[in-house]
Amino acid sequence: MAMPISSRALRQKLGYQHRFGAWRKAGHTAVFVGDLIDNGPGQLRTLELVRAIVDQQCAFVTMGNHEFNAIAYATLDSQRGGGYYLRPHVPDHNLQHKSFLA
Repeated sequence: MAMPISSRALRQKLGYQHRFGAWRKAGHTAVFVGDLIDNGPGQLRTLELVRAIVDQQCAFVTMGNHEFNAIAYATLDSQRGGGYYLRPHVPDHNLQHKSFLA
């Protein structure tokens, strides 16, 4: 059984180096295709890492359905008013977002 590789080891194996505050590889642009949250521990660290790469113009990121749902969960519905959110705060949704919000 193969040992899992850390994300840092993977970046290094692929030739990325941490320089000037972000992971980069000369001549390459990384593309992150969403769902950076709601998947295990280290979610905030993942967002920080990706943001640093994007801010250095070494990557692009698109919003996945998990990010879309989190934004809707935190955004009041201006059409309905009265404390309604775009994504209802029902038990299933509360559980889904609990670990990230913590």
